[in-house]
Amino acid sequence: MVEPDDDIQSGIYSSEPDVGECTEGEISSYEKEKVLERVNYIRSLHNLPPVVYEEEDDIYTEQCALIIAANEELSHTPGKDWACYSDDAYTGCNKSNIFIQWGNDNLSFKSTAVIDAFMTDEGVDTLGHRRWILDPWLAHISFGRADDYSSKITGAALKVINTDQQDISGSSIDFVAYPYEYYPAGLYNENVMMSFSVISDRMSKWNNSKVDMLTSAVSILDPDNKLIKITGKVFDNDGYGVPNNLRWFAESIEPGVKYNVSITGVIINGIPKTYNYWFELK
Repeated sequence: MVEPDDDIQSGIYSSEPDVGECTEGEISSYEKEKVLERVNYIRSLHNLPPVVYEEEDDIYTEQCALIIAANEELSHTPGKDWACYSDDAYTGCNKSNIFIQWGNDNLSFKSTAVIDAFMTDEGVDTLGHRRWILDPWLAHISFGRADDYSSKITGAALKVINTDQQDISGSSIDFVAYPYEYYPAGLYNENVMMSFSVISDRMSKWNNSKVDMLTSAVSILDPDNKLIKITGKVFDNDGYGVPNNLRWFAESIEPGVKYNVSITGVIINGIPKTYNYWFELK
């Protein structure tokens, strides 16, 4: 699988934002396509169906990105006392993965890097951003961005919470693992948690909250059948994307090495089940 070319081109915006004047911008069609392409490329690594771009949601993500840049702060529930507040900004921040970047040359900062940051989700205990991008039921996205060139701040939002869902009832998706099979090394490092979610019911997303992995065991073997050390294992049934998630840190993972993963003691409808898969960073 060839990773898409996401070299930055001139013209991030079709309409430039003015953060000081509380004027949202609109990213160009090219930029929207690159973000959509990146999201779908990542989803394809996990055998998940592609999503489409929903331009009617741009007002929410544009306003959310603006309020983030104006206040130099992240919140899914910005207050009415925030600079550049609007109801659309609140909705956008409440329904989106949100992002802020300080100190970079704005024009050289790729929008696709925001998607990659959501995937690695460093320092985010719940891995909520990753889980929404890897939600098999996700049907569409919208992306907003606002750059304040004077302060070198970029705010961004990716809308992932929607009322409609993609129909996966006819698919063969049984689980979503990260990293999975041949996987880009740039989307993983030792500060990143691995993760695993079970799709036990393709008809009803929220029935998957009944999956229990609280006492599940994770083992990772290298080609010499040596166990990789695992730390910080956590499980929850919270509603970020797929409403079950097991995650952990793994030590000394090397590119170009095939690792076999086994997860035992997954309880589905009172019955224990084992899942096996492999990954190799490339």
